[in-house]
Amino acid sequence: MTNSWHWRDAKYVPSQQKVPLRSGQVGIVIPFVYYRFLGLRYASRRNPYTRLLFSELRRSVEHLAGHPRCPSSVQSLVFKFTSFIANLAPAVTTVPPPQATS
Repeated sequence: MTNSWHWRDAKYVPSQQKVPLRSGQVGIVIPFVYYRFLGLRYASRRNPYTRLLFSELRRSVEHLAGHPRCPSSVQSLVFKFTSFIANLAPAVTTVPPPQATS
């Protein structure tokens, strides 16, 4: 028998690294960069999926808040929050299709 090492012989040892968010290694700039990233994704004309995702999310949250058993304070908080977030969204410009020349 040889004294060689093989990867199957290694024991799994979980990493001792901390999650960056909990350890305070995430800077204060990260939320602003992520907001800019989401804004660019939302305003993209080539990829409407982010806009569709946010509209579906808004529709489902407002549907849940509009339920008769939802307290009015939660209802008003949800509607104020969604309108605030909608005001933060960048304006989406639509480009008219090119007209055919004759």
